[in-house]
Amino acid sequence: MKTFLRIAGGILAFLLLIILGLNIYFTDARLQKTVMPYVNEAVGRDVQVESMSLTFFSTFPQPGLSISKMSIPGETADDTLMSLDELVAGVKLFSLFGDEISINEIILDNPRFTYKIYPDSTTNVDFLLDPEAEEDTAAAGYAVNIPYFEVINGQFGYVDETSATDIKLQDLNATISLRYADLIESSIDMELGGLYATVENTAYAGGLPLSLSQKSTINLEEETVNLSSGTFSIRGLALDLSGSVSNWSSSTAIDLSFSTSSDNFGELLRLVPAEYHEEIQDLETRGSLAMEGNIKGTLGSEELPRFNASIKVDNGYVKNPDLPQAIENIRLNAKASNEMITVENLNANAGNNALSGSGSLEKPLEDNGAFSFNIKSDIDLSTISSFYDIGQFEIEEISGQMNLDATGQGNRAKPEAARFNADFQLANGTLKYRDVPKAIQDININAKADQDLITISNLNLAAAPNTFSMKGTIRKPLQEANRTINLDTNLRFDLASLKDFYPISEDTLEMNGILTAQATLDGRADQIERSV
Repeated sequence: MKTFLRIAGGILAFLLLIILGLNIYFTDARLQKTVMPYVNEAVGRDVQVESMSLTFFSTFPQPGLSISKMSIPGETADDTLMSLDELVAGVKLFSLFGDEISINEIILDNPRFTYKIYPDSTTNVDFLLDPEAEEDTAAAGYAVNIPYFEVINGQFGYVDETSATDIKLQDLNATISLRYADLIESSIDMELGGLYATVENTAYAGGLPLSLSQKSTINLEEETVNLSSGTFSIRGLALDLSGSVSNWSSSTAIDLSFSTSSDNFGELLRLVPAEYHEEIQDLETRGSLAMEGNIKGTLGSEELPRFNASIKVDNGYVKNPDLPQAIENIRLNAKASNEMITVENLNANAGNNALSGSGSLEKPLEDNGAFSFNIKSDIDLSTISSFYDIGQFEIEEISGQMNLDATGQGNRAKPEAARFNADFQLANGTLKYRDVPKAIQDININAKADQDLITISNLNLAAAPNTFSMKGTIRKPLQEANRTINLDTNLRFDLASLKDFYPISEDTLEMNGILTAQATLDGRADQIERSV
């Protein structure tokens, strides 16, 4: 045993001496003199580094080369094309003594790079694609196959001034494994802290977290990447992903398909923005979910890629653990494409309450698409608090039977020309706010409406000894310039009860008496508003 320990100790001491000797031999100056000519030649510019050293632990069992505070200059001296805090490259030891360095892994710590397309369609990396630089590199016989990449806390961007597109990838962490043969086989595991995307001052994503686990085959000669299998996650909602990406040197073409299925449709709630997570994290959910779709086209062109997607939910169930009643029998069948978004049916029940609807929206990516909808609800307002927290609106009590049956159609570019038909009824309603002593009671509303006429058959309510009623018509309700009103109103108010609805100190103000008023509003709505 003692002999074995002596041998092991001798080997360890020998390895430590080698490591010490290599660190003494490969000083910062010697490493920069050996390595930087290759780097400058590959990039075509003088790359700046703070220091270089050997490392033996982060790239074990191969030795590694660590470069601190590296930056590549841009078009001017004040411009930085790319920078990073540290680059660690695993190298084959004896290649450091020869004319060619063999790299088997690269680790990038906090890299920062933005790809820019200028108004004249030139880019900030055109110098890397200069034909003369390519010939010089080829003549030097310099080629590197790197089987493993790791990116830590990357910050990347894409700015296209020809299409007013700005995309940022923040907090990117990724590991990429490559196996070189006739084709390159890759395996990617990536997590993105936040995706930010803006096109023509319209924000399409603001801090969206994403992740990707993907296996693919890369053909550099034909510029194609075939995604064989993988999982793409949006806020944790996992989608099976397959397809291809090609022609990236000119106009990147994509053809991607995705799908997911689950026995818990609550997975959809993962798409809710982060600021609402606290409100939904304890919800109990179940029910089947199926989603699928594809996107195909060219990125960066004037025409957006084509997309098709569908979603189906059956027997959905959502329950707040702090409330006694669940929302159940949720059914949703919807489709979306460049041409149209269609909700074929949406249904839900909560106790005796029912909601159903359908609708469509043409040209969803434009401003002039036609729309149509149909919605019907039968709701006992007294049960809402059993499945929804009304306290957040300072409401203490609400009750009454509410029925709504509405249809509509029109064009978003001409809302004043929309056509709709609605029938609204509320019977025996009550509404009480938390900080108001008395409730508004006996609320009864019977009204019908279309694009030409709103008819209020009756609107009545009572609050303590006070009463209010109204009936009449509103013509041309969607046309502000031509809207006319014909309403009869009646009010009886006991001034002594004002303190029950509004905070008044009796030490400073006391009111008594009965206020009665009857009024008829008849005429142009804008004129009546100005006179009041």
